[in-house]
Amino acid sequence: MKRIALFLLVLLAGYQAVQADQVDVSIRFWDKAVYYADSPDQAIEVLVTVTNKGPNTYRFKLADERSFCMDFDVRSMNNRSLPFTEALKNKRISHRPLYFRDISLESMESYSFRENLRDYVEISESGSYVITLKLYPDLYRPEDAQAPLGHANITGGR
Repeated sequence: MKRIALFLLVLLAGYQAVQADQVDVSIRFWDKAVYYADSPDQAIEVLVTVTNKGPNTYRFKLADERSFCMDFDVRSMNNRSLPFTEALKNKRISHRPLYFRDISLESMESYSFRENLRDYVEISESGSYVITLKLYPDLYRPEDAQAPLGHANITGGR
């Protein structure tokens, strides 16, 4: 059986951070490894960190189903976007209670959590990808076209 290697190596010391209103949102790979496109059971874990760099308390909402507070946009080097998973689409159109917690970050505090990239996008081919995170501080609402808090990128390469 031919194994297709999906190379996702982190460049630039692992992550790039984007600052918006004194808040940094950054992402990096939890493990620097070779991931296989034909191994859907192999998790591609990404560490998401929100840091308050400002002097005031920063508050945001974090849903238990994290797909309601963030989005991953994964693009190939040809700028083609990878499709969302069917499970993600079904979660977002379902009518059920959404549980979330309010997070307060004091000055210079951070909050981090891990997410599996395969829960958001279908990766079916090997290659290099640029991963962008969009974090929605007031939860994801498709009808609102709200702007995310910020973007954070990971650039992978072969």
